[in-house]
Amino acid sequence: AEIISRECFASPSTSYLRLDKSSAKDADSDSAFEFGKLRMFKKGEEVAIICTGSILDEAIFASNILYERYSIRMGVYGCHSIKPFDENTFIRISKNYKSILTLEEHNSIGGLGSLICETIVQNNLKIDNFKSLSIQDEFSSVVGDQNFLRNHYGISSNHVVESVLEIIK
Repeated sequence: AEIISRECFASPSTSYLRLDKSSAKDADSDSAFEFGKLRMFKKGEEVAIICTGSILDEAIFASNILYERYSIRMGVYGCHSIKPFDENTFIRISKNYKSILTLEEHNSIGGLGSLICETIVQNNLKIDNFKSLSIQDEFSSVVGDQNFLRNHYGISSNHVVESVLEIIK
């Protein structure tokens, strides 16, 4: 949050920064933070997940479970910026994986999943499987902590693991 806050402050244009209530720490990555660029956190083989926000922790945890239990190496990428979106890097990522998942704590309409779908179609990319894990477009009357809500809405690490196993059968 500190790095992106500095980038927004230094930017001559308008910026919007959304911070959640979690205590998410900066995840380790071999690639340096670069504003507007996708960032690799784990290299994978068959499937990649692209996520935005503190839910990145769930994706990394799911990646560890998939490797330890099923020997599946899932690539994990962070997308801290929806606009600008790093289309060129996404196109390169899509050429290295058969399956792509997106994960976000956002409505299924108009978020990262929608953006990735548009990019796939507009660039005629060949993806065997695509799945977006997000909050469905419905009124929420459920109350609970972040972990409870992630489980309730199907965006927890367990749901990521289930989705990966489902699409790579």
